[in-house]
Amino acid sequence: MTTTAILETTPSTRSIPSVSPQRQSRRQRLAIAGAATLLASAVYSVASAAGVQFLLTDPGKTGSMHLILAQIVQIAAAFALLGWGSLALLERYASRPAASWRTLALALIHLSVAGVLISALRPATRRA
Repeated sequence: MTTTAILETTPSTRSIPSVSPQRQSRRQRLAIAGAATLLASAVYSVASAAGVQFLLTDPGKTGSMHLILAQIVQIAAAFALLGWGSLALLERYASRPAASWRTLALALIHLSVAGVLISALRPATRRA
């Protein structure tokens, strides 16, 4: 068998375009943001089915607003995308982006818990 015959019978190997690491990272992060939004929606749905009411109250007003699933999805997606954007900024401009990301995450967790603890200290928020 000649070389030409072997080349004609061998399947051609075309180069398959690979996905760049940056694009793969973007897809992965978008998937994580979507998963976080879906998780928040699932938690809301299970809690609502269990009878939990999600009420948003304003201290200056007497009424409260009942949050629905669409609003939960919008809020969760907005914060997931905000987190993604802040990570991208840290990766671009911070000298140590991983440490900066952990510091930012811990600070935001502490701030969110502090709001709940402070509101629990006021007598108006306690149940009789």
